[in-house]
Amino acid sequence: MIVNFYEVSFILFIFFSITSTLYLLLTVNTKSNSINRSVTTVSKKTNTNKILSNNVIIRFGVILTSLSVTFLMLFRGFDSVIWFGHLKISNTNMFLMTFFLILFILLFLIFLNKISIVKNIQFEYFFSIIFLNTLLPLIFFSTNILTFFFILEVVSCLILFKFIVGRDWELLISTKKSNFFNYSSTYKSTSYINIVFFQYWISFFSSVLLVYSLLMFLYYYGSTEWILLNFLSNIDFTENSLEFNINIYIVYIVFLIGFFLKLGVAPIHFYKIELYKGLPFLTILIYTIYFFLIFFIFFIILISLYLNSINIIWYNFGILFLSVGIIWVMVLLFDIYSLKAFFAYSTIVNSMAFLSLTISLIN
Repeated sequence: MIVNFYEVSFILFIFFSITSTLYLLLTVNTKSNSINRSVTTVSKKTNTNKILSNNVIIRFGVILTSLSVTFLMLFRGFDSVIWFGHLKISNTNMFLMTFFLILFILLFLIFLNKISIVKNIQFEYFFSIIFLNTLLPLIFFSTNILTFFFILEVVSCLILFKFIVGRDWELLISTKKSNFFNYSSTYKSTSYINIVFFQYWISFFSSVLLVYSLLMFLYYYGSTEWILLNFLSNIDFTENSLEFNINIYIVYIVFLIGFFLKLGVAPIHFYKIELYKGLPFLTILIYTIYFFLIFFIFFIILISLYLNSINIIWYNFGILFLSVGIIWVMVLLFDIYSLKAFFAYSTIVNSMAFLSLTISLIN
């Protein structure tokens, strides 16, 4: 069997990016003095004996991402399925990954300009962002539900970890007391519990739905590859009985609901309001760019290219979901008492706009 240089080099580079970041994280974590930066102690001056400052970690992320962008440029014009058929390299996937890597570089350059603020943040916060930047864009390369689910679960764990270690951002940025910005210590304590609670359980229930759909696809078709599912579903919807097709419809709807739970699309968006209320503004920015935007772009690609033979399901269920979501958001939109809740509803409205655009593409 002939081993292609591009296939091996792409996997090795991903492995190098993950292992180098993990090695640096473990080195800093084991050789640094641990400090509990709780809400009551974060504003106090402490003597931290770090072997690396956050400035160095941020520069490491910028350099690693710049190398990734340079490496991806070498694959232009190369199209292949690699890693035992789990990843697909194409110009579109390379462009999308390069685009979000460049966004990451711009974001970390902003951090470098605010080094007086970020120097007191826990270093795990920046490592979680670097891991997200390495792993999350790989979802565009997935060729089946199994690979998609694996990347999704790893990313969900990283996002929960980022929420936990980045909870003290605003106490370092400002001490302003305002009901509109919600800087109350009591409120932040409650919102922190809400972040962990809702993020964990929403990830759990959406994972259950995705695992169910994955197992049912294996039961009916013996495969979870997007191309095979699209081809076999097209045959079933054309030739098989309505009773059998209803079972397939249910599996696809369950998969769609699990996907929408991860995104927090209306009308199943209430947990996202609680998340946004308790998250710092910069974490909201990263969460919106690196989770919502990437997954919604992947969703559009999924239903317009990979699974376009079942557009009747996406169209009918999408119209129903969108209609209920619009009515529900219109009822609750003006019941906003904080800026973060406004940002949450802004994201939800944008998601409905993306969903309506997607429905118009498949009609």
